[in-house]
Amino acid sequence: YWTLTRTEEPFCVDSITFGGRALLQGPLTVSAGESGRFDVALSTECAQIDGKLIMPEQDGSYPIVALMMSGTPDLPGDVLELTSGDDGTFSAAALAPGRYFVWAWSQADPGFPGPESLASVANLASVVDVAKWQHAVIQVRVFSSGDTVK
Repeated sequence: YWTLTRTEEPFCVDSITFGGRALLQGPLTVSAGESGRFDVALSTECAQIDGKLIMPEQDGSYPIVALMMSGTPDLPGDVLELTSGDDGTFSAAALAPGRYFVWAWSQADPGFPGPESLASVANLASVVDVAKWQHAVIQVRVFSSGDTVK
């Protein structure tokens, strides 16, 4: 299992543990009959990522922005999907400090609903590390169906 960490400003999830095991950046594996205490600590020392999409061509569509909240491209865990604004900007606030992978793809191609997996487009991610209270500003290149091979 993966935990989902959706909070509203000014709070973000600082830590999650189950039976003493840290879960914020990894999966929870439980065995039959296993029990344990599930603890979630909230914080106001949150990070924020604002971005601007770099589009190869302006086609009037609103690209999807996928922000990976935990895990790795091979085992993503929690992924937040956002839609960018008309001007190609997006924002994700109330984030726990950590490393984030960010992808963007266009909705304009009806034959391309998105990548088969995030692992298949790992090399196309914009990677950003944010610390407590940090507000990062990044640029993310929008990719298409021809860009999905690693």
